[in-house]
Amino acid sequence: MRTETLCGNASSLPKLAADKRLIACSAVVGFVFACSIVIGASFAETLSFEGAFGSTGRALASVACIVALTGLFAAALAVAYRAIGRQAAARAPHTGREAADSFAAHLKKRFPLYAGLLALAWLPTIVVHAPGTITYDNFVQMLVDDGLTKYYSAHNPPFDTWLYGLFWNIGDALGNRSIGLALHTLLQCAFVIAGLAASFCWLRLVRVPRGVRIGLFAIACALPLFPLSAECMTKDYSFAAVFLPWSLMVCEYVRTRGRFFDRRLIVSVFVIATILLMMTKKTGVYVAVPVALLALAVLRKDGVRLLLSTLGAALVYLVAFEMVFFSLFGIVNGSSREMLSVPMQQTARCALEHPGDVTDAENDAIATVFGEEWQSSLPEAYNPALSDPVKSQFDPYASKLDTLSYFSAWLSQGLRHPVTYLESFFANTYECAYPFVLMSQEMDIPAEWDTPEFAESMLIYTRDDVSVDEVHESIGGVHSSTALAPARELYNDVHSVIASLPVVNILTSKALYATWIPLFAVGCLAYRREWGGLLMVSPSLLCLCALLAGPVTQSRYITPELYACALIIGACWVTTRACQMSARANGPFMDRRRSKCGRHSKR
Repeated sequence: MRTETLCGNASSLPKLAADKRLIACSAVVGFVFACSIVIGASFAETLSFEGAFGSTGRALASVACIVALTGLFAAALAVAYRAIGRQAAARAPHTGREAADSFAAHLKKRFPLYAGLLALAWLPTIVVHAPGTITYDNFVQMLVDDGLTKYYSAHNPPFDTWLYGLFWNIGDALGNRSIGLALHTLLQCAFVIAGLAASFCWLRLVRVPRGVRIGLFAIACALPLFPLSAECMTKDYSFAAVFLPWSLMVCEYVRTRGRFFDRRLIVSVFVIATILLMMTKKTGVYVAVPVALLALAVLRKDGVRLLLSTLGAALVYLVAFEMVFFSLFGIVNGSSREMLSVPMQQTARCALEHPGDVTDAENDAIATVFGEEWQSSLPEAYNPALSDPVKSQFDPYASKLDTLSYFSAWLSQGLRHPVTYLESFFANTYECAYPFVLMSQEMDIPAEWDTPEFAESMLIYTRDDVSVDEVHESIGGVHSSTALAPARELYNDVHSVIASLPVVNILTSKALYATWIPLFAVGCLAYRREWGGLLMVSPSLLCLCALLAGPVTQSRYITPELYACALIIGACWVTTRACQMSARANGPFMDRRRSKCGRHSKR
């Protein structure tokens, strides 16, 4: 009797630990969601903590609201996490060489169907917005590509400038640069559609429930955010188009514990994709290398091939491209100030809210990089939601010693005014977490961009001997189709109305893709102790970290997470430990009828 009691208590320990883990993961994620709403609402209203904690009454109300929302979110998350955990345990797929081969089989069987349906669903959006859309940065890149600037700057990725220039040149050869833009639109849309179609094949492979797959596929087909981003020629969308298949390969590598790299062709494709990830946007370096290091920590020896492949790609990019190629073609690296948005915004806000509160040493250090009049110029330039005006005042040629001195002053000011620093950071980034700010994509090419007045405004980027006519000849002639203007205006108006409707506006929220979906997956995978799944989600989490470090919350910067949302959600059902756990439990001579590995191998 005593033995049975002890065994019963011992068998209940894992269940008790799992329940505690479920409560902890649900509560932590629920608390973050609750704070995102309450604090985000304060910043949406006042760009400070004033709305939530400006008085004792507001503070008490905010705390009560956070507690209540945390309870509601935690309860809902606990139900979802438990259900996903049970489904994953029941559906745990096989792993190893057979799994790597089965992905190819799923691609062969389902890829044409998914790609065809996506193309058909996206076609109206692509046609209405012909020949595609561009952003302000494209005009700067045109000037660089046409040799009208003082030097070839790496402020925008040189590879993107070269790639877009190739399409502009094709358009020039065919009589109109809009033709080149149309070709780019078709190719980029096809590339994104291929990545999404392959992602849904992978979701089917890892046995994500059918209802979830159908829902995610319906969103990818019906939500205009996908085609609107895919048809735009800008570095962030080019990066996102490469990020999706690269992330998919990482997921498949983790799921098969490296067996996915058994074929040299796949390794070569991965290395090329990693190089393109870095060349289309330098953020790629800060995403790919940490993911590879995490793979080594999680998969141990099974992660070595991913690490070596990534480091090899990074070496090619940094040496062959940034050092050799930049040197040969006289490309000038971007200023280091691009990496200092957060501290510069904090310095400017501190100067605005605490005028004169600066020591002589701090004043001298800040004046070295911002100029002697910084105490008046920075408050005037400060924009809580945009760091560019302040960044433009930072000396791009500041020495490392001057920059270190500035950091010392920044740190000492922060110790005196930590709340001001936090408010500065959240004012720039709250849209990544507050769920009621909608994503907005480029809907057309404004007519004023094809005017002499706009061309004159671009002279700030050119050499002194360049005329307005030369600039207008370079950047003019790219415009949305005039014949489709009525249809495009109707589409854009209907889209704006539908996007703001209840429920639909949740699907168009910046925070949903930037923070909420990745954080939901982290909580679920932590509850399941599925570290391989967390590794699959890490690329999107690192993109979020880069976004916060920017800090920029424009919709186009969230596109990588938008494209990868199906992979992130699908990772919640992935089981990479099933065979290993079964082998450890049963030993080397395990009974195939009892083991998960044996059961799946019979299938």
